[in-house]
Amino acid sequence: MRGQLVCKNHGGKTPEALLTAKQRLAYQEALAHVPRIVAYDETGAQTPEQGLLFEIAWSEQVAKALAEVCKSVIDDNQITTKSSGHGDQLNALLRMWADERVTHARLCALALSAGIR
Repeated sequence: MRGQLVCKNHGGKTPEALLTAKQRLAYQEALAHVPRIVAYDETGAQTPEQGLLFEIAWSEQVAKALAEVCKSVIDDNQITTKSSGHGDQLNALLRMWADERVTHARLCALALSAGIR
């Protein structure tokens, strides 16, 4: 399987090795989205309105990139992860995606309440 560091004859077929390979591929996929969300340029002076609109656009890009990565997590049915001290927990990427969506909604509400469209 792509993403593995061992061959099938030396432990590559074990569930742990397959899971690690899937996680490694998901991580690489996440890194592929970085250029889209790290196009930050703070050289231009901004009004408060422009700054808020920039943050809204930034948040939207982050949420979209996380959504694309989370699709593979959902497709692989890895919605929860097991923690020794806390039992089943929501996958960290899914939690980040949900948090970013909430942040984006709050930023949009702030802009609307300020009369910025």
